[in-house]
Amino acid sequence: MTEYVTWRRYQLLRDFPDVYRFLGAIYRRDTLNSYLLPPFFEYAHTHPAFNPMLTHRFGLWETDGQLVGVACYEMDIGACFLVTDCSHTFLLQDMLAYAERELSVCTGGHSSLSVWVTDREDDKRALLARRGYVVAQREAVRIFTYNKPFTERRCRTGFPFCPWRMKTTRSRSMPASGRALITGMCRTRTGHAGCTCRAALISAKI
Repeated sequence: MTEYVTWRRYQLLRDFPDVYRFLGAIYRRDTLNSYLLPPFFEYAHTHPAFNPMLTHRFGLWETDGQLVGVACYEMDIGACFLVTDCSHTFLLQDMLAYAERELSVCTGGHSSLSVWVTDREDDKRALLARRGYVVAQREAVRIFTYNKPFTERRCRTGFPFCPWRMKTTRSRSMPASGRALITGMCRTRTGHAGCTCRAALISAKI
């Protein structure tokens, strides 16, 4: 049976919840979604440096109305993420071509683009290498497992304090910090509790 994949532009108010859920559904501890994690995607949208005026350049790939791929920038054009579910990695080549058109930045008459990846995303790294991208930056990724409960702390008498408690569900494998971009440079990240991950930023002139 033939599968039809459609593309459309991101609409911030309409599509943010679906992209957020998609990133959570495809999360893998080994690849970390190129470090485009749901909380990071949400945080970026509320950051003062985030450019909301160009989010229509984000690309969404869908099949039967279900999201299977996302190409988006971090804070602004020039550095991007390419993320698919495990069944649609064949879209990466088209997604990169799209990102080079829509998410690159032009300086001095030349366009350039950086792409974030981790060291365990061999398919993306190979694709970027074939297109002339090189590692531009390396960074360690730390992963905390939360094997032990948080310590209960109490204030001394006379010091009023309302303890903050985490009410949302925590993943035991969510990374705490670090990421990498591929725009001509790569970053290496080392994890904790036996987990090692390297992230890279790869860049190229287009």
